[in-house]
Amino acid sequence: MQSGGKKIKRMAMRKSSPLGTVFLFLFLSLLMSALLVAILATVMVGTVEPMLTGSAEEMDRIVSAFENDESRADAFGRDYFILDENGEYKALVGEDTCERERSVPYTNFGRPDTGAHRYAVYADEETEKFFPVLSGDRSFEDVMGEWLMDIYGREGIRRLVSGEAPAEELPFWFSADLKNGSRLFVSFSVSSANSAIREIGFLTLGIIGAFAIIILVMFINSVNNIINRRRMLNLFFTDTVTGGRNYNWFLVKGEPVISSYGNRKKSYAVLCLGFEKYLTYSLVNGTAEGEKVLCDAYRAIKKSIGRGDLCVRANTSDFAVLTRIRDGEDVGGKMDLIIKVVSDATAYSGLACRGGAYPIYSVRTQSGRALPRKDADLEGAFNGAVAARETLRELPGTRAALFDAKMMEEQMWENKVLDGLGPALANEEFIVYYQPKYAPGTDTLRGAEALIRWQSPEYGFVTPYRFIPIYEKNGLIPKIDHYMIDHVARDLRRWLDMGYSCVPVSVNVSRIHFAEPDLAEQIRDMADKYGTPHELLEIELTESAFFDDKKAMLYTIGKLKEYGFSVSMDDFGSGYSSLNSLKDMPLDVLKLDADFFRGDMANDRGRIVVAEAIKLAKSLNMRTVAEGVEERSQVDFLAGLDCDMIQGYYYAKPMPGEEFESRMSMAQSL
Repeated sequence: MQSGGKKIKRMAMRKSSPLGTVFLFLFLSLLMSALLVAILATVMVGTVEPMLTGSAEEMDRIVSAFENDESRADAFGRDYFILDENGEYKALVGEDTCERERSVPYTNFGRPDTGAHRYAVYADEETEKFFPVLSGDRSFEDVMGEWLMDIYGREGIRRLVSGEAPAEELPFWFSADLKNGSRLFVSFSVSSANSAIREIGFLTLGIIGAFAIIILVMFINSVNNIINRRRMLNLFFTDTVTGGRNYNWFLVKGEPVISSYGNRKKSYAVLCLGFEKYLTYSLVNGTAEGEKVLCDAYRAIKKSIGRGDLCVRANTSDFAVLTRIRDGEDVGGKMDLIIKVVSDATAYSGLACRGGAYPIYSVRTQSGRALPRKDADLEGAFNGAVAARETLRELPGTRAALFDAKMMEEQMWENKVLDGLGPALANEEFIVYYQPKYAPGTDTLRGAEALIRWQSPEYGFVTPYRFIPIYEKNGLIPKIDHYMIDHVARDLRRWLDMGYSCVPVSVNVSRIHFAEPDLAEQIRDMADKYGTPHELLEIELTESAFFDDKKAMLYTIGKLKEYGFSVSMDDFGSGYSSLNSLKDMPLDVLKLDADFFRGDMANDRGRIVVAEAIKLAKSLNMRTVAEGVEERSQVDFLAGLDCDMIQGYYYAKPMPGEEFESRMSMAQSL
């Protein structure tokens, strides 16, 4: 279903999921964790590196001492041993606790200086668990980090918080090749009670605490965002009258239902249910009573539909329902049931409930396979249900209607007409026809009425009855009014320039156009654009227009007459308050409705009404025009009543401008 001839691309409002916030929180948490590890690694390097570098520098001095004078090595006071090329002891000072099957390289945190490339680090019997067995994929820095984490993981953090530093030793052996082919092993150790390591602990606790607070704040903020988003969505999708969901939710929730893969075998119906004269009821009984009716109706509908069906208040007094059906007959049964339940629940109000239905059937191939609904349009389906209900205005005794093929054709035509307005105006596809008005006594041309026709390159010749009501219903008729006034003013100017003695031409102006306070100025400017004399343009108003904004109507009519335009009432006698209109409105011309002249004019009552209407107009100093006159007897009768002009098939049908121009030419030659 389309609106305005084009499918309006409604911004798809999907129910916001909290997964985005959760994923963002997890991503930021991982990012901060990685940053924490990087910071701690940097701190570790900055504090532990000097300790290890000092041990390596001492090893350099010991190696240099052995190579220059082995007796000097004892001065360093460390256990050591030397192995010859066959792995036999050449020297042993102290105890050999070196685990020679567990070793790692010393890389000095990736800096191959200070002899780092020459040394290997071997495990001691006390610390062998921290060293891999003959593995080259780890370094001594990794071993030391694992040892510190083991200490602080067991009891160090507790001691650190209490002001105590965990005191443990990490013994290890530095090994280096000597120039004489021997290999030197020297015992070293690192203490966890070292002030630098204790500072690492405090700093680590501080960084971890800070990051924990940041992550906690992020978590709380994420939770608050999720809660606020859900609260906002709940407000956005809640109907303020019934307390249930609203029409936006109906569209968001319903379209996936009818278009999903799993539901393509199922048939659905979209219903529009509403109350007649609800606004009048609320005006008389108060808004609170009106809303009570809506709440009772909403609860009744909810009870009468299935668990998977949807129901919302769509607008002032209409409800939208999406319900599962079996076939077309099931639609009627469900409609009758729901209307009965609603009518029973709101019987105290005296309001009549009526409804329209738009079925959405499962589409299958010849083999019986259900096809997906790729272009499901729930809003269009609801509009179809509304259109079906609107047909009930002409059927007072019927409470429900089903959208059918005829309505579909009418809706498609309406869409085409609305789509075609812009191109038709731009390409001047609308043609102005003129129906002459003649004086009945002399048969002389006295005026004309401008009537519109549409010569469409796609649809051919289209009569106004097929498009004017559509433009009126959709509020686009002012565009047609402008088009007609502009073209009539242009034609009149052209005929004047050709030397014709032009007669006044009346142009219809729609009632909704009078809502514009500067309408008189607009008409004046269009006439002045071509230099068309104002007295040649007559503005016709339908009788129904006089019952809208009376004050605005009087103002506009006054301005039109001030600018020199004549104003006429069209279709006089078709309404219910014509005499009251004549009393208040300073009109120039009164057009008697064509219904006066249909049938047998020999009827005395009809003759009396027409005669008195013309007499009344004369008394009010108004000219009279009789529409729809087709027989000579009618012409003679009106001539006897001194009717000023006759417009009808007896004299002429509406004709194109060129033909009317010929009529003017003939009239001037007589």
